[in-house]
Amino acid sequence: MPTHDTAPYSTCYTCDSGLTSSTIFRKGFMVIDNPQLGSYPKDVQDAAIALSLMSGTSTISASKEPSSPSHKQPPLSDHTHTALNTDALSDIAVDRAEASRISSVPVQDKCSSFPSSHQRGRRRGAKAHKKDSRRDALRQQWKERALKILAQPRTQATSAQTSVMNWVYTELTPYPDDAWASCIAVLIDRRVHDMAVTHSTLLTFGNIHSSVNQVRNWFSNKRQCDARDRMKAGGVGGVPEGLEPISVDGRMVRLWCHAQTKIGSNEQWTDPILLISAPVGLLLRAVVDHLPSLSLPRWLGGDGGLPPVYYNYHRYELQLPQHNADYLPIREMKFIWMANHVRGAGWGNALQELLLNSYLAYRSRRSFVFDNYTWDEFNTPYSLSNGELIPSQIPLSTFIRGPTVGAPFIADPSHPVAIMKKYWDQICPQPKIIHNEDILASLDREATAGLLIDRWVEVLGETEDRCVEVPVDSHAIFDIFIFGDGNRLLDAWPSFSASPIISEFGWSPLIELAFDENRDLFWPSATEPYLSSTPFITNAARYSVVPGLLVLHIRRGDFEEHCVNLALWQSTYTGFNSFPELPDKLERIPPGASNTSTVETYRRHCFPDIGEIVRKVEDVRASDVGQGLQNIFVMTNGASEWIHELKAALESLGGWERISSSKDLVLSKEQKYVSQAVDMLIGQRAQVVIGNGFSSLTGQIIMLRMANGLPPESHYFW
Repeated sequence: MPTHDTAPYSTCYTCDSGLTSSTIFRKGFMVIDNPQLGSYPKDVQDAAIALSLMSGTSTISASKEPSSPSHKQPPLSDHTHTALNTDALSDIAVDRAEASRISSVPVQDKCSSFPSSHQRGRRRGAKAHKKDSRRDALRQQWKERALKILAQPRTQATSAQTSVMNWVYTELTPYPDDAWASCIAVLIDRRVHDMAVTHSTLLTFGNIHSSVNQVRNWFSNKRQCDARDRMKAGGVGGVPEGLEPISVDGRMVRLWCHAQTKIGSNEQWTDPILLISAPVGLLLRAVVDHLPSLSLPRWLGGDGGLPPVYYNYHRYELQLPQHNADYLPIREMKFIWMANHVRGAGWGNALQELLLNSYLAYRSRRSFVFDNYTWDEFNTPYSLSNGELIPSQIPLSTFIRGPTVGAPFIADPSHPVAIMKKYWDQICPQPKIIHNEDILASLDREATAGLLIDRWVEVLGETEDRCVEVPVDSHAIFDIFIFGDGNRLLDAWPSFSASPIISEFGWSPLIELAFDENRDLFWPSATEPYLSSTPFITNAARYSVVPGLLVLHIRRGDFEEHCVNLALWQSTYTGFNSFPELPDKLERIPPGASNTSTVETYRRHCFPDIGEIVRKVEDVRASDVGQGLQNIFVMTNGASEWIHELKAALESLGGWERISSSKDLVLSKEQKYVSQAVDMLIGQRAQVVIGNGFSSLTGQIIMLRMANGLPPESHYFW
């Protein structure tokens, strides 16, 4: 398994012709040994990856890649595109010679050098006809979304919004029809919705929602201004030259003749391509053409560099032996795919569901189908979180190892191994659908995790179908109410904690490497071998206690508001923070208590101030389990200034050798976007943990520690 995601940048995601405007839409994983790409700056290599991933879905090609009989790559779909209809996209790459040939033709002849819209339409034939209803539905969906945008009247477009519209105007068409105007409105409005509303982001984007009418007006005004300029220069107003009516999903749209070079001479323009092309075109113009004068919006990587796409890890998962067509056990295996798994949630929430879903599959003796850790299934590889660009989807093998992500079961070698979602798509085209609502309806009392698992195992045991899917619109099997209530969650604990899903769970080499490289911060006296140099045996044997380490998990940021909501709901500690043996309990709110007093009570446990944190640390260090504590590691998303103030207050207690925090970790680019798992590994190995009882991330740390037999009194809450 790889430990870094740097090697493939010099060998993938480009065309033999190099990086030009004609290679915007290179679809899928095209692995080509191209010496030219390695000579480009790192940002340009990142851009090439972004451009290819922003194109559509395709089969994965491993041309010019070495292969072995035991690790054949199956023809699977690109991992980054699941939300929009991109069926009309196909492999597209106009080479440099073709592009230069086209550019030498006069404007009137450029259009004629491509097949006419009639010819292109004939090529599509009956296949395109079958897609019309789906495309109409998609187009209607975007129009409805655009019409719901509440725009502020008499407001100007922000620089970011103008950049997108200008690119469409100059590179594609000055005459977007209603469908494209709706797409543009939603696209540029979405960038506002995704940004955290802070002073800095308002300076960049403004608090402006762009309606479809404002988009139409912008293009109309731009056309009028350009017509006046042409007339002043002695030319002719009206419709400019160089436009040709092109069929776009059954409609005629006037496009610039050179717009066809964006996708290739034999390909079709579609609505999904528009949604991809505007941000990609800006990115190409800024990064590949090296225009330092163009200031990129933050959502296009304007802070410098793009997040990694974890190509090595996707490839590793694809090359697992069970994804080989010659893997004999696959013929006898049964599968279950939980398409309703959580999306857009933090790693703690995702992990707790992932492990229980995997355990349910284990109990039913079916192969568990695993997917990427998914923040956003929108049709780009990147999303925004708190105003920062992040990967939309990350392969699970960057976070964890073990049976949940395809490793064989050590304790039960005959058990079906897990497969990835892309392989499921190939071997299970028509699965049997089972809704969790039907399982819930069959229970005669409130569902607990244990009851649900037993009932699912019973139903799956009676199902002969090899392929079973819990559809995406089905209620979550393990929902927030189960995870939030120890009485409903922990009845599954005895068997769950003893299963290979937990005992053979491990952190990925990437996470363990980050632990090894930073352990001097929190374990300066370490003499043990590095994790990355030792073989994996079991979770308990591998992740022994780091003596003298106190880990504090302190949530800031969005938890300030979240804690108020928890108080008003009078929530309990999460299920895995509710083991009866744990020393700290959440006090009951007396009847008739005011909201003000309730909020204050919850704040002390959920959002403690520095003075309260220091007092808790003093109390724990004075306890029996706190004897010998020497180093503190603070897991936090707090601001640097706040962390500095906290460190100073803790140092004033005296007696600490090292005090460090999440912000002190030195991480690679690949490790940065999975750093929650690095924190969790450090927390799992602490002598004592003080965490947030309302946090699922704290809960997963405590769950793993309790499964490994650590004393309950080594876990505290604020």
